[in-house]
Amino acid sequence: MHLLPIQRYHVLTYVKWGLCFFWLSTASAAELNVDVRSRPPEMVISDGAMSGPLLDIISEAATKAGHTVHFSERQFKASYEELKKGSVDILPRTLCTDERVREIEYIGPIGYQEKVIEFLVKPGREESVKTFDDLKRLKIGVKRGTFYFKEFNTASDIQKVESGDDDNMVKMFNGSRFDAMAVLDRRSVLDALEAAGVTEYAFAIYKKKINIGNYYGISPGNRHKAALQAALEDLVRTGRVAALYEKYGATPPWFPEQTIFEPCTGDS
Repeated sequence: MHLLPIQRYHVLTYVKWGLCFFWLSTASAAELNVDVRSRPPEMVISDGAMSGPLLDIISEAATKAGHTVHFSERQFKASYEELKKGSVDILPRTLCTDERVREIEYIGPIGYQEKVIEFLVKPGREESVKTFDDLKRLKIGVKRGTFYFKEFNTASDIQKVESGDDDNMVKMFNGSRFDAMAVLDRRSVLDALEAAGVTEYAFAIYKKKINIGNYYGISPGNRHKAALQAALEDLVRTGRVAALYEKYGATPPWFPEQTIFEPCTGDS
């Protein structure tokens, strides 16, 4: 008997979940430690309250896998170090890079997103960065531990000035500690500029478009990885990921028509 494609999908889904539930029956429920930093609209921290689609998604995936989650606020660099050691289980929206794939593991992706790397400059300096090579003549502010794009991160002839977070980066920008500031999350930086009362800024002409998979970093050897991966895939296929993004007024990540969950193997 030949099964139609949709029938094959349901059979495979039932088999996958049957195996996951069997695995879960041999493992006790756990509270998973998830670190959060402010990355609006996907992760928002306001007056100590944490929200956003990435938090709802991992919470629902954990519930499907028979676990609970505990969210903690921490800067990415510190979170990443704790993830490597295993004291943090999951780190939302961890970019897949050659270096990181040797140090941690990943679950997902929950989809793909086009990002635009921009460079913040003082008004009137927009033409100071018209090409990538222009960056080599300037001091560029970067956020410690952030992956922008491979050519930029690996360039040894670009002078980079590091800072821990967007708030400090904005203060350094306002104090003219560097000529331009690399921006991965425009909304987060705009929020930091507004909070600091900085209104004198512009964006350089040069921009770099990148297409990235939206993965969750998971600690090396984490025994809950398989069940969480299956749960995330189910949330994507049923449209729940898209619905949770829309709940927060955010654009959902997209997936190719064939919905293949490519494992993180390094820089794209």
